[in-house]
Amino acid sequence: DGVVLLGGKAKTPTDDLRAMGDAARVPGVRRITSEIGSPDRPADEETSRQRESTESARDYGVAAARDMWITLATKLRLVADKRTPALDVSVDAHDGAVTLFGMVPSAEARAAAEENAWRARGVKRVVNRLQVVPPSKQEAVKAHDDRVERAVRKALESRPELSDARIDVDVRNGVARLTGTVPTEQQRLTAALAARSVTGLKSVHDDLRVSRPPWPRPPERGSFGWEESKR
Repeated sequence: DGVVLLGGKAKTPTDDLRAMGDAARVPGVRRITSEIGSPDRPADEETSRQRESTESARDYGVAAARDMWITLATKLRLVADKRTPALDVSVDAHDGAVTLFGMVPSAEARAAAEENAWRARGVKRVVNRLQVVPPSKQEAVKAHDDRVERAVRKALESRPELSDARIDVDVRNGVARLTGTVPTEQQRLTAALAARSVTGLKSVHDDLRVSRPPWPRPPERGSFGWEESKR
């Protein structure tokens, strides 16, 4: 029935998580149960890596890697929990904030998904945007969502001012979520308005990020601009 049981021992909690990740990539796997023994406290080597990551947290690459780890950890917890339809739940992490989006069959499944997200190490906040749709209605709802999603994409593509934006669209139970990056706040607003113009949408969640700062960075000391500003 697609259920995998993992056993044995791991040197660190991260090794346990990595094993679950390898199992989740195997075609046909629907749920993973881990009985792998791992220490409650990270090994010295892992603790050292975590300390180094904390010290360099200002670096964007480190922050992005941490968000990727949180996303993976949350997804694996959903896969391992029989209460949650993991394949129907979209997980995204940014600066330690996890967003859950998708359709679930019951309020219990919605609460269980949020519970699993909070249990992932490093999570600061959970935004639960899961839509509860009874199994008997999901097929019709998905067909409607597909039509609306295509309409939203077409509306965005028709705006020439969004040609340099990278926007992804996901529609679940009539609720659209916009993710990706846009160069300016004005383009972010344009994208949201374009999506809201589509008939059949209940609401739009704007999770777009602006990829460029709103104003230029100040010139560095010793640069031509800095020398000029002193005169």
